[in-house]
Amino acid sequence: DARAYVQLAKEGRYRDALQKVREKLPFPGVLGYVCAHPCELVCKRLDEDEPVRIRDIKRFLAEWEPGEPDHVLDLEPDKGKKVAVVGAGPAGRLAAHDLRRQGYEVTVFEREEKVGGCLTYRIPEWRLPQKVVERDLSVIQALGIEVRTGVEIGRDLSLEELREGFDAVLFLIGYAGARRMVETGVGVGKREWGTLKADPVT
Repeated sequence: DARAYVQLAKEGRYRDALQKVREKLPFPGVLGYVCAHPCELVCKRLDEDEPVRIRDIKRFLAEWEPGEPDHVLDLEPDKGKKVAVVGAGPAGRLAAHDLRRQGYEVTVFEREEKVGGCLTYRIPEWRLPQKVVERDLSVIQALGIEVRTGVEIGRDLSLEELREGFDAVLFLIGYAGARRMVETGVGVGKREWGTLKADPVT
């Protein structure tokens, strides 16, 4: 709700504005640094003067916050279902966050020794300070999401073991991870684009 948090920030209600952001986006600091802000190209304010710089507002709010992050941690009732998320990059962490808040028990599996994916291993410190990443990522532990690092699917844990241990398995492994899956025989689509075979229903 960009309109709401922009208005709250304008009124100087920074904590309320930051919590409004976190209702849907648990990583405001990260986005405040790396978002390409395409929304500014179509912002309605262009008709009047200049676009609202909501990326910069998120960054300001995240850097303003004193003390430990005040994450939004309210959960829906427990659904009694377990979900495995493979990949602890941005997509995997966001999926784990959303699933946990919706009442699912979530375990994240990550091949590397640290979580974060490209935020940790690809984006340089001058572009995205690691303290910002660590501050935002602390929501994962705060929500009680189990994270198992140093676990590679197909080497340390089989797909069959995942299927047996969880009600659903979500693969969010990025480009490099998808290439490794193809190379180990997960199967590719009929087109010559190297896409993975997928069940069109599930």
